Parts: sequence; structure tokens; C-alpha cells
Amino acid sequence: MAEIRITLPAGFASNANILALGGELKSSICRIANGQGIISEVIGDLEQEVVYRHFTTQVDAAFSDSTPDLLVIDKHPDYLSSQHGLDLARQHDIPVTSVQHHYAHIAAVMADNGLPRCTKPVLGIALDGLGFGDDGTIWGGEILLADYHGFERLACFQPVAMIGGGAATHEPWRNTLAHLLPVWDQVEKQFSDTGIIQFLNKKPVSLLQMMVDKGVNAPLSS
Repeated sequence: MAEIRITLPAGFASNANILALGGELKSSICRIANGQGIISEVIGDLEQEVVYRHFTTQVDAAFSDSTPDLLVIDKHPDYLSSQHGLDLARQHDIPVTSVQHHYAHIAAVMADNGLPRCTKPVLGIALDGLGFGDDGTIWGGEILLADYHGFERLACFQPVAMIGGGAATHEPWRNTLAHLLPVWDQVEKQFSDTGIIQFLNKKPVSLLQMMVDKGVNAPLSS
């Protein structure tokens, strides 16, 4: 898939050369210069070694064109893209800034709809996976009042345990079980003949409940 070029909304034309390194899943990078955004192909899941190598190759190619004035990384400190960005910032002695994951999604939608830089705040609902929150917790389902200069977190979904940590991102049944655990005995009896309960009963429910109770590899996420 070829790169995509977009013209940024009014107010973003400048000579600044910015390189954004994106998240970790369905990763892509974006260079911003002269009022345009140049978005790479979807690179993929950076936890896969071959994909990560392709990611670093793409970033190296962006640097070979011109060294950016600013690097932008995801706020999550454990993302491989964020760690790579910090390494590059040190190597090339250039500034780096981090952006909260869900806020970045809302800002991207604003830009995609042509809202100018001076636009009034919008109400954004972001339900995209997990992101490192400004309060140090994991955010998931967020309602933000946002413009291009910042945001206010108005509300979020009730936080539940991500059983198995990152594994919950790839195995949605873990999230389903986390929601059901507080009423598991009742649900198991009442809906024992349903496919989802029969499926979950094949999992080590008691062990997973213990993980949640003790907070072992089961961080809370909205």
C-alpha cells in the first residue's frame, strides 16, 4: 500500500518538520511539513520482529530524507515505537513530545474533517483499544472535550481488569470474562446452556478470578 498525502486544515501551514511514530498495533508513521501530512502504509504489529524491522527501516528512510525538527511518540512508555523515538531523540539531539493515544485519535478525526487549528473544542468519543492515560492508568473507552491544543477527560467507561495484561488485547474473551466475574456464579447457573458460558467454562476461571483479586497481571482499564 502506498503512502497517503493529505493537506492539513487551515492554520497548520508552517516550515516545521515533524515526524510522528504512531502506536504499536496497526502501526504507521507520519511526517508533517509545509502544511501536508505524509502517512506511511500500515506497517503492522510492532511486537512481531519482522514488522518491527520494517518499522525501523521506514523511520530510517524518513530520517534520510531530512532530520525532523521534532519527534512525536505515543504516551505509553512501553510501546516499542515510543522507546525507539526516545532513542532517536537522544542520538540526534532533537526534541521529542508524547501524545495521549485516544486524544490523538480525536485530533486525527478533527483534521480529517477539515476543522481549522482555531476550532472550538469538540466532544470526542474514543473507543480504540488501550492507551496510557494522563493519570498513569490505562485508558480505553474515553469521552474527551478536545481541541488541537489539549483536552479535558469528561468521562470514561467503568474500569475493569485486563486479565493477562496485553493478552487481553488479542483475546477478547478475557475482557468478556472480566465483566462477568462479579456475577459469575449467577450467570453460570442461569445461562449454562449458552455458547459463551460453555466456552468460558473451558478456561481456568478460578485462577483468572484469583489474578483479578490479587491484581496479578490484571491492570484496570476503562
